[in-house]
Amino acid sequence: MNEQWLMRMAVASALLLSFVIAAVLFLRFAWVSPSRGRTLGAQLTLAAIALGVALLAAEALTYALVVETDAFAFTLASKRWMSRYWAPINSLGYRDDEHTGRDLDGKTVVFVVGDSIVAGMGIRNASDRFSGVLQDRLGPEWAVMNVAKNGWTTAREYAAVVSHPVTPHVVVLSYYLNDIEGAAQKARLTRPVLISRPPRYLSRVVDRSYFANFAYWRLYRLAAAELSEAYLRYQAEAFASPEVWQLHRADLLEFVAYTRERGIHLVVVAFPRLPEVAEGLPYLARVVDLFRANGVPTINVADVVGELEPRARVVSSLDSHPSEALHRIVGEQLLEPVRATAAASAGAR
Repeated sequence: MNEQWLMRMAVASALLLSFVIAAVLFLRFAWVSPSRGRTLGAQLTLAAIALGVALLAAEALTYALVVETDAFAFTLASKRWMSRYWAPINSLGYRDDEHTGRDLDGKTVVFVVGDSIVAGMGIRNASDRFSGVLQDRLGPEWAVMNVAKNGWTTAREYAAVVSHPVTPHVVVLSYYLNDIEGAAQKARLTRPVLISRPPRYLSRVVDRSYFANFAYWRLYRLAAAELSEAYLRYQAEAFASPEVWQLHRADLLEFVAYTRERGIHLVVVAFPRLPEVAEGLPYLARVVDLFRANGVPTINVADVVGELEPRARVVSSLDSHPSEALHRIVGEQLLEPVRATAAASAGAR
């Protein structure tokens, strides 16, 4: 349990208890004559005590019950979720088991590469991610390694594969529409500011109180809906820009060239926006078509996500990362193309 939070709760409880004792003593011994003022003072004191107890109870309940990821990824509830579930972390900094040379001997090695989707934001048990599902279905003769970090773009994912100490037989590249941001940044396309920090007079409370943090960022979501629209416009502008698209296309084809040069088989899984998939489908189709035109087996998750109701596709109403159910579907969809590419690789050797 968070020691700083416990200390703050202890101090707040002590202050409230001190106030109760002081108020009782004052009303009992110092202000003894009946009057409207004394009655009003007693009522205000009771109201203050009730409010203090209610706030302490709200803080305790929020701390105990609200442990969840969300779109902001930095709220206190999200940080608690990360501290509780973001494991294991290996020596390379990935949310994955440690893979040694001895463990990999004689096995077919598969890299699953991507950003927060692959890392499993919102997925409590790492084995429930689609990389874990793939490992379970493939069996012990395979080693599926998760190479992913939150916020990675295509260029950063490529760098992680190239610099990895292990050379895989198969690379599964996970694609999401925001992967184009790296190319947009190179083209100096200005990304809208999506999150503004609380005003200074609120930040001391919001950054320290779980209840205040919960309430503030829920209200912020309601008030800042237009920021989401601004980001969608930015993304549309990025895909519409010939300069940005050419830079992004080059990043994607770099994966194709690198894997072919080294006899590594590439499989791509492309995720649409969730829970609704319609908006952004033309952009996703462009990426899928690019890979397929270059002979890369590519799964368009938009084609299979219809097996789930919209709410069941995502972690929660606050977190639009894929749910465990969708991870399971994607892992099963990958089974055949991964086996096929690995078999082709073995035949070539």
